[in-house]
Amino acid sequence: MAADSPPSWVPVALASDLPAGGVLRAQTAGRDVAVWRAQDETVHCVDNRCPHRGMRLSFGFVRGNRLNCLYHGWQYGTNGICQYIPAHPELTPPPSLRVPTLPCCDSGGLVWINLASDDTPPTADAAGTPLRSLAVHAPRARVLRRLAAGDLPDTVHPRTGCTLLGSTPGATNTRLDLQPNSGDAVSLDVCAQPVTENRCCLHTQLTTAAPPATRVAVSRWLDAVRRSLEAES
Repeated sequence: MAADSPPSWVPVALASDLPAGGVLRAQTAGRDVAVWRAQDETVHCVDNRCPHRGMRLSFGFVRGNRLNCLYHGWQYGTNGICQYIPAHPELTPPPSLRVPTLPCCDSGGLVWINLASDDTPPTADAAGTPLRSLAVHAPRARVLRRLAAGDLPDTVHPRTGCTLLGSTPGATNTRLDLQPNSGDAVSLDVCAQPVTENRCCLHTQLTTAAPPATRVAVSRWLDAVRRSLEAES
């Protein structure tokens, strides 16, 4: 995948950040969407606008396997079709009353949405230990180049810092090998979500379990990475 080409499948969240009944907002490639997980654990994605009054559906809530708009309570099924209107409980909404949907799936500990016609889900590495997602005010293409080249800060703090040992780009993620200033070496998988032309979001997972001190060290190192990426003119 070229660093400057937006992918058809885009990671929008760590799966652990979207529990059953959860809703979150994601923006990518000009699309503003609401991503939600039904009580049956399936994930779904709809345009982030209720067709009734335009309220963002990411402000809504999930009941069972329906996404409810916060404004007037219109309920949408997993296929995007309106199922129920509280103000008219006797009405069966027509199938034309719907919100556009996008393909959505879980893979490798991440939630992905599909922006193109390719319905083949991404093949990601096995899920690791979720660490964090962080917004970076820098173009995704530049971030991917820096990650692939290992052109990142080495040490953040003498007690809680990390040294970058190596970088391996893959089809869906870049793997960074890190040596914390104390403890064992770890590997970190980083997936980059395009948000706008000059902004992206990094979703990160440790490939194995790690003690709290290591997680803190890597998280603080990531903050230094973000500052370095954003400082580049």
